[in-house]
Amino acid sequence: MRFSNVLAGALALGIVAAGGQAAASYPVGVWVKVQKVVYEPNATAPTKIQIHGAAMLYDKSTGTTYSGYSEPAFGYLYYTCPSGQEKTCVSEWADVEKNIAANSDVCVGLGDQTQATGSLRKPNATPASPDAYPIAMGVMSGYVPCMVIETFLNSQPDGGVVDGGSGGSGGSTSSGGSTSTGGSTSTGGAAGSTSTGGSAGSTSSGGSTSSGGATSSGGATSSGGKAGGGDSSEDDGGCSTSGRSSSALAWALAALGAAFALGRRRQG
Repeated sequence: MRFSNVLAGALALGIVAAGGQAAASYPVGVWVKVQKVVYEPNATAPTKIQIHGAAMLYDKSTGTTYSGYSEPAFGYLYYTCPSGQEKTCVSEWADVEKNIAANSDVCVGLGDQTQATGSLRKPNATPASPDAYPIAMGVMSGYVPCMVIETFLNSQPDGGVVDGGSGGSGGSTSSGGSTSTGGSTSTGGAAGSTSTGGSAGSTSSGGSTSSGGATSSGGATSSGGKAGGGDSSEDDGGCSTSGRSSSALAWALAALGAAFALGRRRQG
């Protein structure tokens, strides 16, 4: 940064201190939040520059958001370096380019209010007839003008990204707001609907009886009862139908034998 930039910054601070408010800034001609620069004929030894972004120009307007300046708008400034000032232009344009990576509340000021600002061209306009680059106090910083431009950028549905500018991933991500799991996992949704069940009272065979004709005990999950082909008596806690039938037959035979023995004793 040149000594003139430091001096200009000191002057701006002096104005703020004297005025007792942060609204005062060095009276530059152009305020711009830079999103992209294009050097011509190349970046090594440029003689022209396109400064793309959101800008407002000093035009003595009244009743605008920032008095004396046009309303913030998207577009680009197209400048050619004055003859013999190439070293100054290269130095200042490097400072302009640095603003691309700055936060949205940081903008830069160019020229001053006594110089022609040049025109803000439409983003898709073909570059032609560049304006003379305004050389004054160097590339300046500001506060209120930058706040005005930031408010403008934040009001845009795309977050202020324009013409392929590199400043603004704003309100949206590569994932487009949704992750690959999308709120539902591959196993989610219907609890108890997997092949092993998960809901009390249902077995993996869907409630079908075993080969022995005995159903599994009520309330058993698929891990208990072994429905389907196995001997369910080993898992039903002695409560299967086949178990009760065998016990009844044994008791009947025992009772018949006891009655037969008693009858013989009486006969004897």
